[in-house]
Amino acid sequence: PPPPPLPQRQTHHSGQVGEAVRRSGLPRSDIFVVTKLPVSEHGRDKTRAALAASLERLGLEYVDLYLIHTALGGQLLETWDTMLELRDAGKCRAVGVSNFGVPHLAGLAAAGRELPDVNQVELSCWLQQRPLHNMRPAGTGLRNLCL
Repeated sequence: PPPPPLPQRQTHHSGQVGEAVRRSGLPRSDIFVVTKLPVSEHGRDKTRAALAASLERLGLEYVDLYLIHTALGGQLLETWDTMLELRDAGKCRAVGVSNFGVPHLAGLAAAGRELPDVNQVELSCWLQQRPLHNMRPAGTGLRNLCL
């Protein structure tokens, strides 16, 4: 049977997050804001539009970390290159990935691409993701996603 359809874009509480940042009274540089690229938004134009929409919903000029939510959306090199361009343009301070396995990270490295600053994955005593630890010397930090 064919695989299930990919999840649709979810905006969650971006507006409330942006409002909380503004009302906090803290300097923007003291607050770390992360947003993820939905699986349905891979590719150059969609990646750029998705971040622009997130920034508009948040009411912010930049996010601190922009993550590719999953490698399942395809067009990884084009999407990754676009994210690096967005970082270089000041729309995000760092770029990373979420739920990438070793083959995905190795594919970026083999293509001569800069590796992500972060790979956000589920880590626990029962799911230690040991093969991903081997990518750390190449510059990609692991961050735990608590479920």
